[in-house]
Amino acid sequence: MAVPDKQAVTGREPNGRFKLGCSGNLKGRPASIPVELKAQLSDAAPAVIERIIDAALNGDMTAAKLVVERIAPPHKASAAPVHIPSLSLPSSMSDKASAILSAIGNGECPPDTGATLIQALIDSMRLSEIDDIEQRLQALEAKKSEAGNS
Repeated sequence: MAVPDKQAVTGREPNGRFKLGCSGNLKGRPASIPVELKAQLSDAAPAVIERIIDAALNGDMTAAKLVVERIAPPHKASAAPVHIPSLSLPSSMSDKASAILSAIGNGECPPDTGATLIQALIDSMRLSEIDDIEQRLQALEAKKSEAGNS
């Protein structure tokens, strides 16, 4: 039994992109709620909300939970701002990491916030490395094109 060509089956080109007219979504966009049903739901919404509130007032804890979640949604965790003065000074990344660790040790910065700051430093360092590599590559390509023109 011959194995079918994967690209022919998926409708993709050799580079992995879909061919024009072949989105990969053979079934198309999923059907949405019909307009008539949306209108009925909109019309019935106030009465449904009133029934849920009445049920909650009569002791239905599931309804009460639903009402409370809509009135006061769960609070998303957010850290308080932390100011570490030595981070704004021009210094090495390891000096900045040391400043963050000192702030954690001194109780000036929560450990989870400190970990996030150190991860941000690492990400920043990686971006700087990529910029440096790109500049070096451009310099090498310029030298190569100058040598080819000579």
